[in-house]
Amino acid sequence: PGRDGAASLRIYEASGRSTPGVAIRFHAPLASARETNLLGDSTRDLPVDDGVVRVDLAPFEIRTIELRLGAAPSRG
Repeated sequence: PGRDGAASLRIYEASGRSTPGVAIRFHAPLASARETNLLGDSTRDLPVDDGVVRVDLAPFEIRTIELRLGAAPSRG
C-alpha cells in the first residue's frame, strides 16, 4: 500500500545491464502513475498508455512507482 490509497510498486534491475523501455502491464485500469523516491516523495509523472507504464532502468537501479487505480482520464 502507498500513501492516500495509492499502490506502490518497487522494481529492481538485477542483471547489471541497462534495460531501456521496460513495459509494466496492468490488468486493472490505471488512472495515473508517478515515480517516487525511496521515501515516497513524488519525482515525476509517468505516462500510462492502455494499462502500460514504461521505464528505463540503469544497471542495478531501484525504482518506485506510485499507482492510482481507476478509470484513466478521458482524452479530449
